[in-house]
Amino acid sequence: MGNMYSLRPTALDELDYRIRQVKIDACLVLRNRRLVYRHYRKPEFEREPHKVNSVTKSVLSLLIGIALKRGELPSLGALLSDFVDGVPPDKRAITLEHLLSMSPGMEWKEAGAWGSLPPPGEHEADWIRFVLDAKMTDPPGKKMIYNSGCSHLLSAVLQKATGMTASAYAGRHLFAPLGIDDWDWPSDRQGISIGGFGLKLRPADLLKIGQLLLAGGCWQGTSSFQGSGSRRPPFPACPPRAGTVCTGIIGGSTPTAPSKRPVRASCSRKASRDNF
Repeated sequence: MGNMYSLRPTALDELDYRIRQVKIDACLVLRNRRLVYRHYRKPEFEREPHKVNSVTKSVLSLLIGIALKRGELPSLGALLSDFVDGVPPDKRAITLEHLLSMSPGMEWKEAGAWGSLPPPGEHEADWIRFVLDAKMTDPPGKKMIYNSGCSHLLSAVLQKATGMTASAYAGRHLFAPLGIDDWDWPSDRQGISIGGFGLKLRPADLLKIGQLLLAGGCWQGTSSFQGSGSRRPPFPACPPRAGTVCTGIIGGSTPTAPSKRPVRASCSRKASRDNF
């Protein structure tokens, strides 16, 4: 990232103090290709894969980009109904881009809307059908509403297009090139990798994905991921932040703090559910 920004001498000490006030399992900070801070609440957390919750969505969007680059998906304008059976007539205009931008026009409540109770969809035998049965409230593309159901539909699309679950596809085309060899990605009752949450990664491996994104798809001198969505992942649009990018808070949904320092951070904590 270069040396145009300085890091205050006390910055890492302040970070360490704050992290130790809460139950952060692991935190890694990389600056100028050098690991400048490492924290593990317990020694075993360095090797233990942690549930990344909604970072799962980010990984899935990269897989969609890879499938597009490889020609296994035609375009972001492809219709959901081309890959998923039984799409109701009122949802047949929904495209992959609508799902990636979480703007399919469906009525949706995330986990937080149900208090401490599991959202109804988790009790359903067929999660895809549960999502497709949601009421339409807007035309596709009009409004973004955070929706883990969109990600699960994308996982089904990827599986249909490639003949592989998202977990297996990630293992071959994303994790293996990055040297990631230990992960867990559960599936629903139909054998579809859960699109919106559930992926488990080791902290150092989450940092690798952050490095890949910041480098625009380059990894260890190669550009094998360029053009696969890693430079501009089709995530929901958010206001731009300067400098620092945090690759994610494992186990919870925590916004990235604004910063002017080119630091790459990967933090892990046990936290609330973020799913449907």
